[in-house]
Amino acid sequence: MSPSFYVEQTLFVAIPLTFSFVHGLLFAFSPKRREHLYFALLNAFFAAAAYLEYEIDQGHEAAGYSTLTRVAIFALGLSAGRLIYALRDEEPPRRFYGLLLFAVIASTVGAVWPQTWIPSLVMFASIWAA
Repeated sequence: MSPSFYVEQTLFVAIPLTFSFVHGLLFAFSPKRREHLYFALLNAFFAAAAYLEYEIDQGHEAAGYSTLTRVAIFALGLSAGRLIYALRDEEPPRRFYGLLLFAVIASTVGAVWPQTWIPSLVMFASIWAA
């Protein structure tokens, strides 16, 4: 791998983690502002997904990297949706919480049996929820 590949990986992981840390601190000192929590989660899931994708591209496919990447991308979508509701000062509809419950169950099943159609269904559901 070229050195620029590692620089890209570092940037795509370090910058979102920095934002995640800063907004986590902002939430810790001002817990009424929930949007800081959701933005911190969004950046943390983005960094996790980017790291795992770069590791897969390098050929370091460990057991479960693909499944963890799918779970991180799905959680990224859910935290982005929740961030939008928090910025608009609205409570999410019941559909959001139903989808969250479905996501937890389907991600658990998809992690146990990654060869099934469940991971694809989870990705479809995340797109539908957005």
